[in-house]
Amino acid sequence: MTLPSWIDLRPGHGCPLCAPRPAVDEHRYFVSKLSVSTLYLTRDQSCRGTCAVVYDSAHVTRPRELSEVVIPRYRSDPRWGHPVWTTSRDELPKTLADDAGCERLALALREHIESV
Repeated sequence: MTLPSWIDLRPGHGCPLCAPRPAVDEHRYFVSKLSVSTLYLTRDQSCRGTCAVVYDSAHVTRPRELSEVVIPRYRSDPRWGHPVWTTSRDELPKTLADDAGCERLALALREHIESV
């Protein structure tokens, strides 16, 4: 997938995160529509449970316009006991989830979302 240049993306032209966007593609898997955003699992599950929350109401270009990042941690994750932000992407084994793996995680997340 070829992404548009930053100059085009900044005002929202061709932005892969702006609506309409597919529920499932090579980078994300739909989990749930929330009040002002949509929750997706990322296909890269090197850190199991990694999700992306995409704000639906407007195109956002500044990180301060969004909340902080939450990184799920499990004893089986390759950086257990160490901060993930000190590890380069090349140091982590890449674990790409297929549709079946994403759906299993998505079901667990949906059940939790519905119980809150």
